[in-house]
Amino acid sequence: MASVYVTGNAPVTFLEELTAALISRFGVTIINDATAIQLRIDSAASQTLSDGTYQYRAVLHASTTVEEIADDINNVVLRYNSTFVSTRGSTTTLDGNEQARFLSVVRDGLAVDGGLFLPRELRSLPVSQIRYLVEDPSLTYHSVAQLVLERLVDNTQLSPATLASYIEQAYSSNRWGASDVCPLTPLHWDGEVSPGWDTNRTVHVLELFHGPTAAFKDFALQLFPYLFTSATAGQKQKYMILAATSGDTGVAAIVGFLNSSPDSKVMVLYPNCGVSPVQRVQMISTDDGQHVRVFGADSDFDFCQNTVKTIFRDHALTTLLRDDLNLTLSSANSINYGRLIPQVVYYFWAYRQLLQKGAIKSFGEPFDVSVPSGNFGNLLSCFIAKKMGLPVRKMILASNVNDVLYEFISTGVYDISKRTLQPTASPSIDILKASNIERLLYFLLDGNTEAVAQHMHDLDAKGSFTLTQVQFEIVKESFWAMRCTEDECRVAIRDVFVHSDKQRIVDPHTAVGVHAIRRYREAFPDESAVPMVLASTAHWAKFPGPILRALEPEHPLLERLAVDNDVTAETIRKCYTVLEELARNQPAHFALDAAVTKALNVEHAAGRTAPRDVNYIVEELKVFAKVA
Repeated sequence: MASVYVTGNAPVTFLEELTAALISRFGVTIINDATAIQLRIDSAASQTLSDGTYQYRAVLHASTTVEEIADDINNVVLRYNSTFVSTRGSTTTLDGNEQARFLSVVRDGLAVDGGLFLPRELRSLPVSQIRYLVEDPSLTYHSVAQLVLERLVDNTQLSPATLASYIEQAYSSNRWGASDVCPLTPLHWDGEVSPGWDTNRTVHVLELFHGPTAAFKDFALQLFPYLFTSATAGQKQKYMILAATSGDTGVAAIVGFLNSSPDSKVMVLYPNCGVSPVQRVQMISTDDGQHVRVFGADSDFDFCQNTVKTIFRDHALTTLLRDDLNLTLSSANSINYGRLIPQVVYYFWAYRQLLQKGAIKSFGEPFDVSVPSGNFGNLLSCFIAKKMGLPVRKMILASNVNDVLYEFISTGVYDISKRTLQPTASPSIDILKASNIERLLYFLLDGNTEAVAQHMHDLDAKGSFTLTQVQFEIVKESFWAMRCTEDECRVAIRDVFVHSDKQRIVDPHTAVGVHAIRRYREAFPDESAVPMVLASTAHWAKFPGPILRALEPEHPLLERLAVDNDVTAETIRKCYTVLEELARNQPAHFALDAAVTKALNVEHAAGRTAPRDVNYIVEELKVFAKVA
């Protein structure tokens, strides 16, 4: 029998009725004692985080009932299993000594069996709590993040007050380039439009690029290092963050960890010919040799990602690092559950903005999303938000010509056996083996870890796996996919620019999402009235070459931009000048401008390179680990 204590500043009558319901329905014991489960019920007008010891919180909305909250407490507190499970079946920490729970999952990153961690039970939000999140006009992004993340972390391990402090620091205005860290703005234009573009009047752009590194990864990687600090608190060993990046994760991880923990070590692998010149400049500008080392591998992102996973699974290496150097590795990629969950928040924020701006007339009306997708973490975050109760209708997966995810969503077959990666103008989604598909499989297969493990074994051994028809039908209920060629990407960039009266430049990834929306609404014209949220995942200034090629295809600067590896900071600066003249209200992002300025003042900015050789990278890791 559970012992609970009901507190908070909700009306006394509500607290008394809730207490009575918990006793009569679930047989709890009520005690005012530190050993009891703390249940906090606040009124919306005066909800506070001053008491940071509760294990459960609800905020009263006009629609809240005693029965709803009592049922929720029973489901997510009294009956809740707070342990985690690997998508392949393991339930223990990496060392095998204890059950995997939230903080150990953040610390370990990857499960001992090579799978990805998920909570045994995903805690949804009651309808009244979602209504409070999206209808109360006084809430900030910070407060929405608090309420959503309290459902995704373990409040017995990470107190709500500590979480609130982390959120406040991660999304502080002095790190972000906008007072609203996540503005939602309409993608519309007045006057005559091209055929097929009139339906875009109900498209809204979720601007995820205002953070300190100009990409959506900042939402996760400004918060994740604080979670990691809690996960490793009191431990004697040092940690090194090892990350593979297709362009954005690397610098976001570096900046996030240096902001929260200046003594951290971060090692990043990126494909030498698979990132934009600006992304390369960003990463190289952070490499100080002592805390940060960045390597451009002579291969593609899949090699970088597989190398990271191989290193994590190398027991001899991890034992050597631990015993000889007192060093443990962890991950900052979205294979880490703690990296994934901050992204869930901005989909709730998007729905709130749609409602507050009148794009959605009443709560419960659905919305669609279009997300440029490579490793599938961003769209999976939206899927998790939907499972938590957010009324997401259709999730549109936008692929470039590396369209394995498009094929998977369209056919139920994941096949990379005969594919080679093609470099594109949208390098952050130039990925063939999407890690977070494994988590989607776990949900599709109702937690059947043996079946997930078999699918992943087939992918490793044969290069493919196939969903059953039943599983494929479930995918089709929620997802739709489209691919975008390089020409179509340029057309989307140009059309958005022209039809916004030169008021908006979208980066190539966002353009891939625009193209997918256009094709979706051509296929389903009757659904064009449903509000559509387009995840704009990066600032245009990360990709000035493709933007210039789309808007000024004859510009002489394009000759200097022809070979990415040879593009200088001076050329990038000139490109910015041209584009800022074309769109006077679309300046280069402050952090990108600063990185280019820094590169202009450094004589040697070629950066470190590595061959397509796991052993070479392991040796470089050992050398870096020994740096004091």
